[in-house]
Amino acid sequence: MEKPENQLEVFSPILIQNHIKLLTIANCLAAEDKNAKTVFTMSADNYEKIEKSELKTPLIGVILNYDEKTQKLKVTIEPDVYETYANKIMKEVALQYKENYFHRYDNFIRCDE
Repeated sequence: MEKPENQLEVFSPILIQNHIKLLTIANCLAAEDKNAKTVFTMSADNYEKIEKSELKTPLIGVILNYDEKTQKLKVTIEPDVYETYANKIMKEVALQYKENYFHRYDNFIRCDE
C-alpha cells in the first residue's frame, strides 16, 4: 500500500465512509479495545452527503453518532468487525492504512483521535 502524496481533492462519499471505518478499526486495534471510540471533525454538509449517499456498504458494522452543533462524529464498531480485523494480516493492513492515509481526507474530515 503506497502512501498518497496529496489530499483528496473531490468529495467521494464511499471513500470517506471507508476512511471512517478503517481509521476506527485501526484505532480499536492499536488500543486493543473493541469498544474504543474514534472522533472525527466533519462539517454538517459533508455528513449529510454521506447520509444521503445510496451506497453505504463500507459502513456495515459501523455505528455513527454525529453532533451537528460541535461538528463531531463519534464512531464505534460492532464486535464482529473487530474480530474480523484482529488477525495478524488484517491488523497490519488497517494499521498501515492509518499510517498512510491518516491525512488523505483532511479537506473533508479530520480524525481527532
